Amino acid sequence: MGIKEFLSAHISSIVESKGLDLVELRINDRGSHIEIRALVDYPTGGIDMGMCTKINREIVSFLEENSAVLGKDFSVEVSSPGADRKLKTRKDFMRVQGKNVVINLNRPILGKMEITGRALGAKKDFLEVEMSGKKGYTHTVEITYDSINWGKVLF
Repeated sequence: MGIKEFLSAHISSIVESKGLDLVELRINDRGSHIEIRALVDYPTGGIDMGMCTKINREIVSFLEENSAVLGKDFSVEVSSPGADRKLKTRKDFMRVQGKNVVINLNRPILGKMEITGRALGAKKDFLEVEMSGKKGYTHTVEITYDSINWGKVLF
């Protein structure tokens, strides 16, 4: 197991032990220095700075305990994914249920390459979006994840 795999496994474990999702993990080996950047969130969204700080401290503590294995200096940054981050996975869409979103598609649905509406549910195989139609008519569309390039929350 290489250093990146070792770090990834242990950082994932630390994050998941707190009931959080590891949204993204970047590990950059800069020779004598390793940079670690983790984006974390609750499955339903809403992580705060306090929890990010707590996770950061636990990762730093783990790295200090394993400094002999690393043999390098390190820096750690833990933060939320951010409100303007592109949504791509089912877990991303689970975090924004009930919010207004824009979905950029890789193939047309209802003749559109972009769907705007309220994310109702992130099902196993598709995302349910309530969209407004003509004269305020509202209907629900099911968008398979493989049809989605990305989504964003609208503010």
